[in-house]
Amino acid sequence: IMSLNTKNKNEHTKLQYTPNAQITELERKKSERLLKKLNFKKPLGEIILDAEKIFYKNINKKHYSNLNNLMNKITENINGSKKELEVFNAISFTIRQFNYKYKSTLRFSKAFEKSKKETKYADCDILSFIYVTAGEKNNLPIKSVKTQGHMMIKWTEQNEFFYYETTKDNWMSYDEVKKSDYINLMTTGLVMTGG
Repeated sequence: IMSLNTKNKNEHTKLQYTPNAQITELERKKSERLLKKLNFKKPLGEIILDAEKIFYKNINKKHYSNLNNLMNKITENINGSKKELEVFNAISFTIRQFNYKYKSTLRFSKAFEKSKKETKYADCDILSFIYVTAGEKNNLPIKSVKTQGHMMIKWTEQNEFFYYETTKDNWMSYDEVKKSDYINLMTTGLVMTGG
């Protein structure tokens, strides 16, 4: 389980990584020491890769390069737009260009192991983190929102929110987001935010 909580849109203030719900006190202290090594001024995607690198050791330059290539193409496709739907559609289009398919994936780094042309897999969490990272790279107000069993994103601007389903293009339409997800969001509050 990876959770990110922020106090403002440009600062990651807490990253808690729990690979197993039943961790020992020694493991918890080790995790806390390792997490102190993270640079929270980096974009979210890089922070997650850094955290996974601490725990899994098999994260390498290829992962960061593939993430960077995706972000560069997203920035090119956003083309300076500041309109939420145009930005979300540009990010979604780029994700499709990079041959992502939906599949439940436990690790963010798995989405960046392969090149642009190879099929890669991402779930709602990973897709949301991609959107948030793109928002950070382009100075856009994109945050992730965790509901019970699902994650999506929102555009936050001047106390107005625009929610967006990141899995919409291949797996469900924007209008078909379950009402229960929105109800859970409104009744439980924002469980996860990034950005």
